[in-house]
Amino acid sequence: MTQFILKEAHRFAITGQRKALAKSRKKPIDGVGKKRRADLLNHFVGLQGLKKASIEDLVKLKGISEEVATKLYAHLH
Repeated sequence: MTQFILKEAHRFAITGQRKALAKSRKKPIDGVGKKRRADLLNHFVGLQGLKKASIEDLVKLKGISEEVATKLYAHLH
């Protein structure tokens, strides 16, 4: 019975953490829609590459202004 309670508490905690993480990932960024998001992820080969990019790297891309790049950088860091 004790093992069951421990497993259930662990499952409950993990489920809550996953929901919170999924919610934070879906938070919209001003100026970045579905297509631009997909283009950014493709260009930087995923989220880790995008997080490593500087504001200057983001501005170099077509369709990304300095204002959008600043918002995106602030959102990721």
